[in-house]
Amino acid sequence: MAVRVLVVVFAIAVIVLGVTRLHAQHRCDDAGQTLKVALLLNRQPAGGLDATLKQMTDNCHENAPIEGTSLAMTARGERARAIALANFLIHRAPDSQDGYVALAEALPARDPRRAAVVKRLHVLNPRAVLPPVPRARPLRPSS
Repeated sequence: MAVRVLVVVFAIAVIVLGVTRLHAQHRCDDAGQTLKVALLLNRQPAGGLDATLKQMTDNCHENAPIEGTSLAMTARGERARAIALANFLIHRAPDSQDGYVALAEALPARDPRRAAVVKRLHVLNPRAVLPPVPRARPLRPSS
């Protein structure tokens, strides 16, 4: 009898955890879509860029959406936000190359920190090649 109760309690805990993670993934996807639309329209997202980025960092469990957003912010000239996102990734997953790629792209070429970031990136992945990041104009405030 006690074993059955434990199995039921465990099953309920697994379901609750799964549903919670699914809701977080939906919020991550929503933030990503909001940012994509804002970038396409060259407008700040409704609610503000910082709030949308916070929603992304709070809910995305994968690094790729945050890395991509950091690269997009670099392309838009939003270096401070791009660096903040890259540093968030490095703090969250220091042995993953994702944050280092984003940070290397966000830092100006003459920044002395960039060489250390690229060196760490090549320690993590000796074949790493930094992608060229296209430059675009900054986002306009939404009307």
